[in-house]
Amino acid sequence: MNFFIQHGYGKGTKISDVFDQGSLGGVILSPGDEEPTALRSTVSAINDLGIVPLLDPQTYVYSITPPGVARCHSSHGVNFRQVKWSQSAREVESQIESIRAANVAVGIDGPMIAPTCVQSTFTDIWTPLSLQYARSALDSWGSENTIASVAIDEGALTNWHDIADWLDIVTGIDVRGFYIVVNRSNKGYPPVPWDSLRLGNLLRLMYNLSVLNEYEVHWGYSDLEGVAAIAAGVGSVSSGWHYTLRQFFTSKWQPSPSGGQPPTPRVYVPALWASLKAEEELSYITRLPYRDEILQAHILSRFASGNFSSWGRPEGQVQFMTELSNRVSDAARSIDISTRLDELDIDLQNAADLYGRIKRDRIVLPPSYAGRVSTLRYSLEELRTKEGI
Repeated sequence: MNFFIQHGYGKGTKISDVFDQGSLGGVILSPGDEEPTALRSTVSAINDLGIVPLLDPQTYVYSITPPGVARCHSSHGVNFRQVKWSQSAREVESQIESIRAANVAVGIDGPMIAPTCVQSTFTDIWTPLSLQYARSALDSWGSENTIASVAIDEGALTNWHDIADWLDIVTGIDVRGFYIVVNRSNKGYPPVPWDSLRLGNLLRLMYNLSVLNEYEVHWGYSDLEGVAAIAAGVGSVSSGWHYTLRQFFTSKWQPSPSGGQPPTPRVYVPALWASLKAEEELSYITRLPYRDEILQAHILSRFASGNFSSWGRPEGQVQFMTELSNRVSDAARSIDISTRLDELDIDLQNAADLYGRIKRDRIVLPPSYAGRVSTLRYSLEELRTKEGI
């Protein structure tokens, strides 16, 4: 159950489509995007597929400034309006009970994801409250039913010393596992490549939790970087159909002016570790003499007529999640972590070589595509060097 869909609004038949075409282990549900009756139906459909539903309570939206807004939280009884770092144990216990009730109301009796708050570092004023949430959920729900959650800013991953101190504390908490989300500083798509040190430290953090301490670890909103996490021993990752479900950023929840253009339809190309614009980028790749080394046969067949404008967003969304789910499954195939990482490095090196050939043939792609591949390789090297893998 390595790949989960990150659920949001506009699901249509996407969950069942990915289940039919890919390798799907479960769904991370959003109480902010469906009313209780609809979400209960969604949970029932997920159970019928034999995969796992987990409800992200999204409490972190109330710890940011200004506090976030989630459309359906009030209906689920989890609209906490504002979470304060100084709130009492009684308030924490009340919130824990509300989240349990929200899970039960939609048909989930465990395991359950505990609430949390957004931490700017692993030592800031929110850290004690985050730990208190985990411990209170553990006391109320029991060890096997409790998944602690961690929401951290990307910048917190710069300092390994603080991460190591935090690990010493959290690995003493007898929960089932951890659900981790990271607030990115840039919300464009495709995402700006990670800082390799930060991503390397995140992989080390998850490796320590999952492999060395045997917790179930899930990285939410992980996008393609989730493949690297799976190779490093993480149990499951999630990503969704909208771009805002592939990266986590707190500004998504804060009021902002509406409007803007709809996103450009993209085609995910596994060999390049990138989602290319169908008309503006993929069309050029199909003209290369070595296109068969880059594009899968069914993609070449799909665009044999040259009609790239026929590729719509819904088709691209399902294709992305399906291909990502299969890649995640492939990354988890070997039991040995070192073998997984070796195989992933070979795949990334092949992608880097393809970008070199494409550049020599004067096909211009955004540098962030190849930059993402380079960052992943450096981050994996950091992980392996520091953890002795």
